[in-house]
Amino acid sequence: MVQVTGSIKNAEGGPVTSGYVSVPHGKTAIKAYPDAKGVYTFKSKPGVVEWTVEDTGRPSEKVSVTVPESGSLSAPDVVMPPASRIRFEITDAEGKDMPCKAHFEPLDSNAPKLNLGPKHRAHGCVNQYHSESGRFVVQLPVGKYRVIVVRGPEYDHLEKEVTLGAGQEVEFRGKLTRVVDTRW
Repeated sequence: MVQVTGSIKNAEGGPVTSGYVSVPHGKTAIKAYPDAKGVYTFKSKPGVVEWTVEDTGRPSEKVSVTVPESGSLSAPDVVMPPASRIRFEITDAEGKDMPCKAHFEPLDSNAPKLNLGPKHRAHGCVNQYHSESGRFVVQLPVGKYRVIVVRGPEYDHLEKEVTLGAGQEVEFRGKLTRVVDTRW
């Protein structure tokens, strides 16, 4: 097996750390995730190997290289275009940062099922994102979404329809106000 190393970069040359490399392996695929510098590594058999670099909110990129019989291989850098994303700034009634959850519902009839990550992860969990501060960014595929932001049953909610174009960033700002006072 030969060690293959490559990097994923944005158009400015900075690292892309939110994506992954999908390498075919029989009937499945092995995923290699980049580190904080955007560098990924995986082991491969010699010969022509193709893989796909994927990142939510960006078009996928295909890579094809010939892996040598021995040694290692430095794959070409993959430069990805800007991601489609929503930038959140959610506060309480006084303007202070506040924890919240954003839920995303695709409104396009032909949209694929949304998958921002595993079911038990706060920062990208199936179709929602949990934030400790209310200031966060979520990358989403191009399309139209209903976005609902909540804090819990004591607070109102924010709801907005958002349409994301390729590489577009949309801002979602709002205040969540306490509507039920449970303090004694």
